[in-house]
Amino acid sequence: VIDHLKTNEIAVRSAILMALGEATEDEVFTAQGKRKLQGELAKAINATLKQKEGFGGIGNVYFTSFVVQ
Repeated sequence: VIDHLKTNEIAVRSAILMALGEATEDEVFTAQGKRKLQGELAKAINATLKQKEGFGGIGNVYFTSFVVQ
């Protein structure tokens, strides 16, 4: 999975940015909103990997820091 992420880094980054763009500021200020965003990001990454490589493989997304502008 890591090799496929590296190979398709640009497409995966684009999918992540699109998913982040769909999130509203009000949603991500709550713990529930952050959990929802984690799920949406995992879905976006897996959809991209499935399209490019035939399978996903991402179980969860973790935030190490979170900044809202």
